[in-house]
Amino acid sequence: MSFAILEEGAAVVNNSNKVTFSELQYAQPNGKGPYCLYIYGRDGYHSGGVWFRKQVQHPSQGIAFDDARTRCEMAIAKKLEVRITDSGDNLIFHSVGGKVLYPDSTDFWKEAARG
Repeated sequence: MSFAILEEGAAVVNNSNKVTFSELQYAQPNGKGPYCLYIYGRDGYHSGGVWFRKQVQHPSQGIAFDDARTRCEMAIAKKLEVRITDSGDNLIFHSVGGKVLYPDSTDFWKEAARG
């Protein structure tokens, strides 16, 4: 399943007549993870998230924290949209067009790794 990027505050009615709002809700990282990394293509869609955490004991737990950071930095350099959510689907990192929109003043990777 893919998801489209909509304009801020827009709503869409899907085939099941449910209304979905696109206004983003930001939150602080909990420092524990796991987190989910979404990288959007130039077409405005992502192909699914990749889970990551500080300590990966088994491949089924996702990718390592440093691998996620590398993927994120490469996507930002390509000016792709990047979103990272926590396990509760709260948006804790957001970048568009090579610029970090959230968080605005803290180092996300340092904050996410605490704990």
